[in-house]
Amino acid sequence: MPKLAKINNTINDVTVPVTMRVIIVLFLLVCCLMKSVLAQGDLVVLPERGLFAGYSNAIKLVKLPDTCPQPELVGIFQNDWWLYQNAGGPRPVLLELKHEYGAWHVRPEMGVVNLVARLGSRYDTLGLDVNPLPATIFLGNYSGQDPSINRRVVKEQRGLIAEVLNLNINLRCSIKAYELTIACEYGKQSYQVAGSRFSEEIVEAIQLIQPGDLIIFRQIRYQCPGADVVQYAPNMVFEVK
Repeated sequence: MPKLAKINNTINDVTVPVTMRVIIVLFLLVCCLMKSVLAQGDLVVLPERGLFAGYSNAIKLVKLPDTCPQPELVGIFQNDWWLYQNAGGPRPVLLELKHEYGAWHVRPEMGVVNLVARLGSRYDTLGLDVNPLPATIFLGNYSGQDPSINRRVVKEQRGLIAEVLNLNINLRCSIKAYELTIACEYGKQSYQVAGSRFSEEIVEAIQLIQPGDLIIFRQIRYQCPGADVVQYAPNMVFEVK
């Protein structure tokens, strides 16, 4: 008899309200579905956002049990698991696991990290993608989430900045290049910018902006520490107020 049918029969044998039976069965189904989606084998690495290049990632290794819902923390000791990465050489490189601030940390490069864990008398493996750090682009305190920008603030700016947010770190990335367009009722003018800072020509142009003008940033390219790729940020369009 399938495992779920056995569970269902067991529930029926005791006095449980019908609504509660449905909730229990649905909970078991969702839990087991999560196991099949999240786990490669029986292992899950937390947090599930993955690893970031050039950054000290705090990670935990857990094993999803055969019966939900409580996962088991494994990899408590350093000799319980190993992380390898192919760094371009003939053999994979063993990455260093450091125990800091009550958690294990690893600082990988771009690519794929292969995790090997000892689970009792057997070993299990898990492949982890390493991605570049995500950054948010700002003009002053304004990002692409803001539809408009104060005229005075625009005139004070001398370039764009790229910052990593929501990772409990304070890190800036390098702006490589972008295109800036200033559009008004008389026409528009575009500028190609190398690096983050405005040229003197752009600084002079933004001193002439008026309410209702548009400032458009496109093809924004940036690179974060530890990443070997240049990333593209979404376009930003501001209406001057």
